[in-house]
Amino acid sequence: MTTDDKQVHVRAYTKDDGTKVKEHYRGLPDGVTGTREEEDFPDRKKKELEKTTRAVDQKVQVALLKLKIFNATGYKPDLEAAIKDLQDARQKEEAVMQDIVKRLGTTTDQKEYSRLYREYVRHYKLLQKSDYTIRAIAFDCKHGNYNGLQKGLEEYRAIFSKEIERYNNLNTPKRHFFENYPEVQKEAISFEMNKYEKKEGCHDANNLWKLSVNGLDASSDYIKKNGRVVKSVSNLPPRLKSVVKEKVKSQLFKDDCKGVYFHTNSTLAKEIGKSEELKQYARKNLQKLLTGGTVNEDSLYFSSVTNLNLSLGHVDIIDMHLDKNKNLKAYIIDTYDFNEDDPSWQVEWAHNVQEKGLITNYFSVTEISVPVSVWGRI
Repeated sequence: MTTDDKQVHVRAYTKDDGTKVKEHYRGLPDGVTGTREEEDFPDRKKKELEKTTRAVDQKVQVALLKLKIFNATGYKPDLEAAIKDLQDARQKEEAVMQDIVKRLGTTTDQKEYSRLYREYVRHYKLLQKSDYTIRAIAFDCKHGNYNGLQKGLEEYRAIFSKEIERYNNLNTPKRHFFENYPEVQKEAISFEMNKYEKKEGCHDANNLWKLSVNGLDASSDYIKKNGRVVKSVSNLPPRLKSVVKEKVKSQLFKDDCKGVYFHTNSTLAKEIGKSEELKQYARKNLQKLLTGGTVNEDSLYFSSVTNLNLSLGHVDIIDMHLDKNKNLKAYIIDTYDFNEDDPSWQVEWAHNVQEKGLITNYFSVTEISVPVSVWGRI
Protein backbone atom coordinates (compact mmCIF):
# COMPACT_ATOMS: atom_id res chain seq x y z
CA MET A 1 0.00 0.00 0.00
CA THR A 2 1.38 3.45 -0.90
CA THR A 3 1.01 6.49 1.33
CA ASP A 4 1.48 10.22 1.01
CA ASP A 5 3.03 12.62 3.52
CA LYS A 6 -0.33 13.15 5.23
CA GLN A 7 -0.64 9.60 6.57
CA VAL A 8 1.18 7.65 9.22
CA HIS A 9 1.58 3.89 9.66
CA VAL A 10 -0.04 2.30 12.75
CA ARG A 11 1.05 -1.14 13.88
CA ALA A 12 -1.46 -3.77 14.92
CA TYR A 13 -2.44 -3.52 18.58
CA THR A 14 -5.06 -4.64 21.11
CA LYS A 15 -7.34 -2.13 22.86
CA ASP A 16 -7.94 -2.22 26.61
CA ASP A 17 -11.35 -3.87 26.03
CA GLY A 18 -9.73 -6.74 24.06
CA THR A 19 -10.60 -5.53 20.57
CA LYS A 20 -7.85 -6.30 18.06
CA VAL A 21 -6.94 -3.55 15.60
CA LYS A 22 -5.17 -4.48 12.38
CA GLU A 23 -2.19 -2.71 10.94
CA HIS A 24 -3.33 0.39 9.03
CA TYR A 25 -2.56 3.96 7.94
CA ARG A 26 -4.37 7.00 9.28
CA GLY A 27 -4.46 10.74 8.70
CA LEU A 28 -2.88 13.46 10.84
CA PRO A 29 -4.50 16.42 12.55
CA ASP A 30 -4.50 19.79 10.79
CA GLY A 31 -1.09 21.40 10.91
CA VAL A 32 0.90 18.14 11.17
CA THR A 33 3.58 17.92 8.49
CA GLY A 34 3.83 14.12 8.30
CA THR A 35 7.61 13.95 8.46
CA ARG A 36 9.02 10.40 8.83
CA GLU A 37 11.97 11.43 10.94
CA GLU A 38 12.08 9.31 14.12
CA GLU A 39 12.53 11.47 17.21
CA ASP A 40 11.63 11.14 20.87
CA PHE A 41 9.57 13.82 22.59
CA PRO A 42 12.28 14.74 25.12
CA ASP A 43 11.66 15.64 28.74
CA ARG A 44 13.31 18.98 28.21
CA LYS A 45 10.45 19.96 25.89
CA LYS A 46 7.92 19.10 28.58
CA LYS A 47 9.90 21.16 31.05
CA GLU A 48 10.04 24.02 28.58
CA LEU A 49 6.27 23.86 28.19
CA GLU A 50 5.87 23.83 31.97
CA LYS A 51 8.28 26.75 32.36
CA THR A 52 6.51 28.79 29.70
CA THR A 53 3.08 28.14 31.14
CA ARG A 54 4.32 29.26 34.55
CA ALA A 55 5.85 32.33 32.94
CA VAL A 56 2.50 33.25 31.42
CA ASP A 57 0.81 33.14 34.81
CA GLN A 58 3.68 35.00 36.46
CA LYS A 59 3.58 37.82 33.93
CA VAL A 60 -0.19 38.13 34.27
CA GLN A 61 0.10 38.31 38.06
CA VAL A 62 2.74 41.02 37.80
CA ALA A 63 0.57 42.99 35.36
CA LEU A 64 -2.46 42.64 37.65
CA LEU A 65 -0.47 43.69 40.69
CA LYS A 66 0.91 46.73 38.93
CA LEU A 67 -2.55 47.65 37.70
CA LYS A 68 -4.07 47.44 41.17
CA ILE A 69 -1.26 49.53 42.65
CA PHE A 70 -1.20 52.15 39.91
CA ASN A 71 -4.74 52.43 38.60
CA ALA A 72 -3.96 55.57 36.64
CA THR A 73 -3.16 56.57 33.06
CA GLY A 74 0.34 57.64 34.13
CA TYR A 75 1.23 53.98 34.53
CA LYS A 76 0.13 53.07 30.99
CA PRO A 77 3.65 52.52 29.55
CA ASP A 78 4.41 49.91 32.20
CA LEU A 79 1.16 48.11 31.47
CA GLU A 80 1.93 48.11 27.77
CA ALA A 81 5.30 46.52 28.54
CA ALA A 82 3.58 43.86 30.67
CA ILE A 83 1.15 43.11 27.83
CA LYS A 84 4.08 42.68 25.44
CA ASP A 85 5.52 40.15 27.89
CA LEU A 86 2.27 38.23 27.70
CA GLN A 87 2.37 38.25 23.92
CA ASP A 88 5.97 37.04 23.93
CA ALA A 89 5.10 34.27 26.39
CA ARG A 90 2.18 33.23 24.19
CA GLN A 91 4.54 32.91 21.20
CA LYS A 92 6.88 30.73 23.23
CA GLU A 93 3.96 28.53 24.22
CA GLU A 94 2.99 28.15 20.57
CA ALA A 95 6.56 27.26 19.60
CA VAL A 96 6.62 24.51 22.23
CA MET A 97 3.27 23.24 20.94
CA GLN A 98 4.87 22.78 17.53
CA ASP A 99 7.13 20.16 19.10
CA ILE A 100 4.01 18.21 19.97
CA VAL A 101 2.89 18.51 16.37
CA LYS A 102 6.27 17.30 15.14
CA ARG A 103 6.13 14.26 17.39
CA LEU A 104 2.62 13.51 16.16
CA GLY A 105 4.08 13.23 12.67
CA THR A 106 6.69 10.67 13.67
CA THR A 107 5.18 8.42 16.36
CA THR A 108 3.97 4.94 15.43
CA ASP A 109 2.66 4.16 18.91
CA GLN A 110 -1.13 4.42 19.19
CA LYS A 111 -1.24 5.37 22.86
CA GLU A 112 1.51 7.93 22.39
CA TYR A 113 -0.35 9.37 19.41
CA SER A 114 -3.61 9.64 21.38
CA ARG A 115 -1.88 11.32 24.29
CA LEU A 116 -0.06 13.80 22.10
CA TYR A 117 -3.17 14.57 20.10
CA ARG A 118 -5.10 15.37 23.29
CA GLU A 119 -2.26 17.69 24.28
CA TYR A 120 -2.40 19.31 20.87
CA VAL A 121 -6.14 19.92 21.03
CA ARG A 122 -6.02 21.26 24.57
CA HIS A 123 -3.28 23.75 23.83
CA TYR A 124 -4.87 24.76 20.55
CA LYS A 125 -8.05 25.71 22.42
CA LEU A 126 -6.07 27.49 25.12
CA LEU A 127 -4.19 29.54 22.56
CA GLN A 128 -7.39 30.44 20.72
CA LYS A 129 -8.89 31.80 23.93
CA SER A 130 -5.68 33.58 24.93
CA ASP A 131 -5.39 35.26 21.51
CA TYR A 132 -8.81 36.84 21.92
CA THR A 133 -8.15 37.87 25.51
CA ILE A 134 -4.75 39.41 24.73
CA ARG A 135 -6.32 41.49 21.95
CA ALA A 136 -9.03 42.67 24.37
CA ILE A 137 -6.43 43.53 27.02
CA ALA A 138 -4.35 45.51 24.52
CA PHE A 139 -7.45 47.36 23.31
CA ASP A 140 -8.51 48.31 26.85
CA CYS A 141 -4.99 49.47 27.70
CA LYS A 142 -4.80 51.61 24.56
CA HIS A 143 -8.12 53.29 25.35
CA GLY A 144 -7.55 53.69 29.10
CA ASN A 145 -10.32 51.28 30.15
CA TYR A 146 -8.69 50.12 33.38
CA ASN A 147 -11.73 48.26 34.69
CA GLY A 148 -11.86 46.27 31.46
CA LEU A 149 -8.10 45.78 31.59
CA GLN A 150 -8.22 44.32 35.08
CA LYS A 151 -11.09 42.03 34.06
CA GLY A 152 -9.17 40.92 30.96
CA LEU A 153 -6.04 40.08 32.93
CA GLU A 154 -8.10 38.08 35.43
CA GLU A 155 -9.79 36.23 32.57
CA TYR A 156 -6.39 35.40 31.12
CA ARG A 157 -5.34 33.89 34.44
CA ALA A 158 -8.57 31.92 34.57
CA ILE A 159 -7.86 30.44 31.13
CA PHE A 160 -4.56 29.01 32.30
CA SER A 161 -5.51 28.18 35.89
CA LYS A 162 -5.97 24.44 35.23
CA GLU A 163 -2.73 24.28 33.28
CA ILE A 164 -0.89 25.92 36.16
CA GLU A 165 -2.30 23.37 38.59
CA ARG A 166 -1.28 20.54 36.27
CA TYR A 167 2.33 21.65 36.17
CA ASN A 168 2.99 23.31 39.47
CA ASN A 169 0.37 22.32 42.03
CA LEU A 170 -0.32 26.02 42.39
CA ASN A 171 -3.36 25.58 44.59
CA THR A 172 -1.26 27.25 47.29
CA PRO A 173 -0.37 30.97 47.30
CA LYS A 174 2.13 31.78 44.53
CA ARG A 175 4.29 33.89 46.83
CA HIS A 176 7.69 32.90 45.42
CA PHE A 177 6.80 33.85 41.83
CA PHE A 178 7.66 37.47 42.59
CA GLU A 179 11.19 36.92 43.86
CA ASN A 180 12.54 38.21 40.54
CA TYR A 181 10.38 41.33 40.80
CA PRO A 182 11.59 43.00 44.02
CA GLU A 183 10.63 46.48 42.80
CA VAL A 184 7.06 45.29 42.30
CA GLN A 185 7.14 43.66 45.74
CA LYS A 186 8.33 46.93 47.28
CA GLU A 187 5.54 48.86 45.54
CA ALA A 188 2.98 46.28 46.67
CA ILE A 189 4.09 46.55 50.31
CA SER A 190 3.96 50.35 50.13
CA PHE A 191 0.44 50.07 48.75
CA GLU A 192 -0.54 47.70 51.57
CA MET A 193 1.02 49.92 54.25
CA ASN A 194 -0.92 52.93 52.95
CA LYS A 195 -4.09 50.85 53.19
CA TYR A 196 -3.26 49.86 56.76
CA GLU A 197 -2.79 53.50 57.72
CA LYS A 198 -6.08 54.57 56.13
CA LYS A 199 -8.19 51.66 57.38
CA GLU A 200 -6.59 50.79 60.74
CA GLY A 201 -4.72 53.94 61.72
CA CYS A 202 -1.26 52.39 61.32
CA HIS A 203 0.50 55.75 61.07
CA ASP A 204 3.77 54.64 62.67
CA ALA A 205 3.95 51.35 60.76
CA ASN A 206 3.55 53.11 57.43
CA ASN A 207 6.12 55.78 58.25
CA LEU A 208 8.69 53.29 59.57
CA TRP A 209 8.38 51.45 56.24
CA LYS A 210 8.80 54.76 54.36
CA LEU A 211 11.94 55.51 56.37
CA SER A 212 13.34 52.16 55.27
CA VAL A 213 12.41 52.78 51.63
CA ASN A 214 13.80 56.34 51.61
CA GLY A 215 17.00 55.58 53.49
CA LEU A 216 16.21 57.30 56.83
CA ASP A 217 15.44 60.73 55.48
CA ALA A 218 16.14 63.04 58.42
CA SER A 219 14.15 65.83 56.78
CA SER A 220 10.88 63.90 56.72
CA ASP A 221 7.98 65.38 58.69
CA TYR A 222 7.63 62.14 60.63
CA ILE A 223 11.20 62.36 61.93
CA LYS A 224 10.94 66.07 62.71
CA LYS A 225 7.80 65.55 64.80
CA ASN A 226 8.79 62.34 66.55
CA GLY A 227 12.54 62.13 67.06
CA ARG A 228 15.86 62.23 65.27
CA VAL A 229 18.12 60.13 63.06
CA VAL A 230 21.17 58.65 64.82
CA LYS A 231 24.07 58.26 62.41
CA SER A 232 25.90 55.61 64.42
CA VAL A 233 25.40 53.33 67.41
CA SER A 234 28.43 55.02 68.93
CA ASN A 235 26.43 58.26 69.19
CA LEU A 236 24.11 56.74 71.80
CA PRO A 237 24.61 57.03 75.59
CA PRO A 238 26.80 54.21 77.02
CA ARG A 239 23.96 52.07 78.41
CA LEU A 240 21.93 52.23 75.20
CA LYS A 241 25.04 51.82 73.06
CA SER A 242 25.95 48.45 74.58
CA VAL A 243 22.43 47.00 74.20
CA VAL A 244 21.82 48.37 70.68
CA LYS A 245 25.26 47.29 69.47
CA GLU A 246 24.53 43.71 70.52
CA LYS A 247 21.06 43.90 68.96
CA VAL A 248 22.40 45.19 65.65
CA LYS A 249 25.08 42.51 65.57
CA SER A 250 22.70 39.64 66.29
CA GLN A 251 19.81 40.81 64.07
CA LEU A 252 21.45 42.70 61.22
CA PHE A 253 24.87 41.02 61.33
CA LYS A 254 26.56 44.41 61.34
CA ASP A 255 28.91 46.20 63.70
CA ASP A 256 27.17 49.52 63.14
CA CYS A 257 24.31 51.20 61.30
CA LYS A 258 22.03 54.21 61.38
CA GLY A 259 18.98 54.37 63.59
CA VAL A 260 16.09 56.47 64.88
CA TYR A 261 15.61 57.80 68.41
CA PHE A 262 11.92 58.41 69.27
CA HIS A 263 11.26 60.82 72.13
CA THR A 264 8.63 60.39 74.82
CA ASN A 265 6.06 62.53 73.00
CA SER A 266 6.35 60.62 69.74
CA THR A 267 3.26 58.88 68.38
CA LEU A 268 5.07 55.55 68.69
CA ALA A 269 5.98 56.11 72.36
CA LYS A 270 2.41 57.12 73.18
CA GLU A 271 1.03 54.05 71.42
CA ILE A 272 3.39 51.82 73.38
CA GLY A 273 2.48 53.60 76.64
CA LYS A 274 -1.20 52.70 76.36
CA SER A 275 -0.67 49.19 74.98
CA GLU A 276 -2.02 46.14 76.75
CA GLU A 277 1.39 44.45 76.52
CA LEU A 278 3.15 47.22 78.47
CA LYS A 279 0.41 47.26 81.10
CA GLN A 280 0.69 43.50 81.60
CA TYR A 281 4.47 43.74 81.83
CA ALA A 282 4.26 46.54 84.40
CA ARG A 283 1.67 44.57 86.35
CA LYS A 284 3.97 41.54 86.40
CA ASN A 285 6.81 43.63 87.83
CA LEU A 286 4.69 45.96 89.95
CA GLN A 287 6.13 44.99 93.33
CA LYS A 288 9.70 45.59 92.18
CA LEU A 289 8.79 48.93 90.60
CA LEU A 290 6.95 50.20 93.67
CA THR A 291 9.90 49.41 95.90
CA GLY A 292 12.27 51.46 93.73
CA GLY A 293 13.71 48.61 91.68
CA THR A 294 14.64 48.54 87.98
CA VAL A 295 13.73 45.81 85.52
CA ASN A 296 16.99 45.73 83.61
CA GLU A 297 16.27 43.81 80.41
CA ASP A 298 13.50 41.66 78.96
CA SER A 299 11.49 41.19 75.78
CA LEU A 300 7.96 42.01 74.66
CA TYR A 301 5.81 41.08 71.70
CA PHE A 302 3.18 43.56 70.54
CA SER A 303 0.17 41.81 69.01
CA SER A 304 -2.95 43.50 70.39
CA VAL A 305 -2.65 46.63 68.22
CA THR A 306 -1.96 46.33 64.49
CA ASN A 307 0.08 49.53 64.40
CA LEU A 308 2.54 48.25 67.01
CA ASN A 309 2.58 44.74 65.58
CA LEU A 310 3.58 46.04 62.14
CA SER A 311 5.91 48.71 63.55
CA LEU A 312 7.78 46.64 66.12
CA GLY A 313 6.58 43.10 66.77
CA HIS A 314 9.27 41.56 69.00
CA VAL A 315 11.30 44.11 70.98
CA ASP A 316 13.70 44.42 73.90
CA ILE A 317 12.60 46.53 76.86
CA ILE A 318 15.30 47.83 79.19
CA ASP A 319 15.66 49.90 82.36
CA MET A 320 11.98 50.02 83.34
CA HIS A 321 11.59 52.01 86.57
CA LEU A 322 9.56 54.75 88.25
CA ASP A 323 10.98 58.24 88.46
CA LYS A 324 10.50 60.58 91.43
CA ASN A 325 7.08 61.60 90.06
CA LYS A 326 6.04 57.95 89.71
CA ASN A 327 6.13 58.12 85.91
CA LEU A 328 6.85 54.75 84.32
CA LYS A 329 10.08 55.02 82.35
CA ALA A 330 11.76 52.57 79.95
CA TYR A 331 13.46 52.16 76.58
CA ILE A 332 12.15 49.99 73.75
CA ILE A 333 14.92 48.65 71.48
CA ASP A 334 14.25 47.18 68.04
CA THR A 335 15.80 46.60 64.63
CA TYR A 336 13.81 47.23 61.47
CA ASP A 337 14.37 44.05 59.45
CA PHE A 338 12.37 41.17 57.99
CA ASN A 339 12.67 37.43 58.51
CA GLU A 340 12.71 34.81 55.78
CA ASP A 341 9.76 32.39 55.32
CA ASP A 342 7.44 34.39 57.54
CA PRO A 343 3.75 33.30 57.47
CA SER A 344 2.86 36.80 56.27
CA TRP A 345 3.43 37.33 52.55
CA GLN A 346 4.14 41.02 53.22
CA VAL A 347 7.02 40.12 55.54
CA GLU A 348 8.34 37.46 53.16
CA TRP A 349 8.27 39.91 50.25
CA ALA A 350 9.89 42.60 52.40
CA HIS A 351 12.64 40.11 53.23
CA ASN A 352 13.30 39.59 49.52
CA VAL A 353 13.33 43.35 48.93
CA GLN A 354 15.71 43.67 51.88
CA GLU A 355 18.04 40.98 50.47
CA LYS A 356 18.12 42.79 47.12
CA GLY A 357 19.33 45.94 48.91
CA LEU A 358 16.27 48.02 48.02
CA ILE A 359 15.48 49.12 51.58
CA THR A 360 17.54 50.23 54.58
CA ASN A 361 17.72 48.24 57.81
CA TYR A 362 18.10 50.34 60.94
CA PHE A 363 17.73 50.25 64.73
CA SER A 364 15.19 52.17 66.76
CA VAL A 365 15.22 53.37 70.35
CA THR A 366 11.90 54.56 71.76
CA GLU A 367 11.98 56.34 75.10
CA ILE A 368 8.70 55.96 76.97
CA SER A 369 7.41 57.93 79.93
CA VAL A 370 3.93 56.92 81.05
CA PRO A 371 2.21 59.18 83.63
CA VAL A 372 1.02 57.57 86.84
CA SER A 373 -2.50 58.64 85.85
CA VAL A 374 -2.27 56.13 82.99
CA TRP A 375 -0.15 53.24 84.29
CA GLY A 376 -1.55 53.58 87.83
CA ARG A 377 -4.89 52.19 86.61
CA ILE A 378 -3.42 48.80 85.79
